[in-house]
Amino acid sequence: MHLTGSLSQRATIRALAALAGIAAVAMLATGCSGTTGGSPSGDPSGVSLDGQRIGISVCCPVPQIDVIANAIVDSAESNDSGVDTTVVNGNSDVQKARSDIQTFLAQGYNGIWSTLISGQGYDTIAKQAAESGVPWVNFSGSAVTGATLNIVIPEEQLGFALGVAAAGWMSDNGVESGSVGATIDSTGANTKRTEGFEAGVKSVLPDVEVFTVGNAASTTTAGQAIGANLLQAHPDIAVFFGWTADDAIGLLSAAKAAGTDDPAKFLVVSPEANDQVYKLIADGSILQIAASLGYPFGAIAGERLLEKAMTGEEIPHTAIMRPTIITPDNVELVQKQEANPYDYPDRIDGQLAFVDQVLAFGDVPTDQVDAVTP
Repeated sequence: MHLTGSLSQRATIRALAALAGIAAVAMLATGCSGTTGGSPSGDPSGVSLDGQRIGISVCCPVPQIDVIANAIVDSAESNDSGVDTTVVNGNSDVQKARSDIQTFLAQGYNGIWSTLISGQGYDTIAKQAAESGVPWVNFSGSAVTGATLNIVIPEEQLGFALGVAAAGWMSDNGVESGSVGATIDSTGANTKRTEGFEAGVKSVLPDVEVFTVGNAASTTTAGQAIGANLLQAHPDIAVFFGWTADDAIGLLSAAKAAGTDDPAKFLVVSPEANDQVYKLIADGSILQIAASLGYPFGAIAGERLLEKAMTGEEIPHTAIMRPTIITPDNVELVQKQEANPYDYPDRIDGQLAFVDQVLAFGDVPTDQVDAVTP
C-alpha cells in the first residue's frame, strides 16, 4: 500500500458526504422496509483470486481516509485470497483521482475501489469498467453512475438520528420546554445534516423551537462566537448542535463561558467523532452525544463484497452507511470496537444497510436506515 501527497484541509472529508445530496431520513426504529442490515462476510469461493489486483483510489490524505484505505488493505490480506492491493491518493485533485482510475483500468487491474470527493463525471469510465468485466465499489458521499456497488455516506440520516437522540436527552432531563441552537453550513453543501437534526428533534418533540445560524468557516472560533450570540438572544437554549466537530467544540466553549457546564442541564451534539470529541464525551463534559459512521466496518464489508464480485458473484448495488450514536454510556465500547474491528464480526456484518434502489450520480436513496447498536 502507498499513500502519496499531503493535505491540511480537514474539511475535505466532509465533501464526501456534502456532494451526495442524500435526502433520505434516518430512523432509529427497527423494521424499515426495503433495507437489510447484514452484509455478506467471509472469503469469496469458487474462483481463485490469487495474483489478481485491486486498485484503490482515495481522495485525500487525512486520517479518516487513511482508516478506510488501511481497512481495505487489511481486509484483503486477512481474506488470504491472494489479492494484491495498490492505494493511490488523489491529493484532493478531482482530475487526478479520475486519471488514477483510468490508469488502473489501462493496466488491467481486476477490481476498483474509489473513495471520492465527488462521483460526478465517472459515467464513461464506469461503463468501460463494466464492459471489461471489472467490478467497482464506490465508497463515497455521492454515487458513481454505473458502479457495481455504491456505498453512500449519509447526511440527513445522520442528522436525524442525532436529533432523535437529543430529543431523548431533553425528555430524560426535563428540559422539553427548552429550545435548540444549531449551526448550518451556509455554503449549502452540508445543509441536510442540520435539517435532518431539526427534523429528528421535532419527530419526538414537535413544539421545540430550533434556531439556526449559517456558518461556512466551521472553526472552533466561529462556533464559539455563534454560540455566544445564540445564548444571548435565546437564553432558554438547552441544546447546541454544530454541523461539524469544530463547530460543536466552539459551541461547547460558548456554553462554558456563559456558565453553562452542567451535563444534566445542557447538551452539545457533534455529528463527527474525532479524538477530541471522544475524550470530551468520556470526561463527562456537556458534549454528550456524537456520531460515528463506523468506517473500519464499512470498508471491510465493502472489500469483501468487491472480492465476491471479482469471482463473478452477484452483489448488491446500493448500501448506506449506518450511523452509531455515541454517548457517555457507550463511548469506550465504540472506541474499542473501531480499534479492533475483526473482534466484532457482527459490526462488520451489520454496518451497511442495503437498499434496492440503483443510484446514479445525483440520486438520493429513498429508504430509511436504522442506527447501529454498538
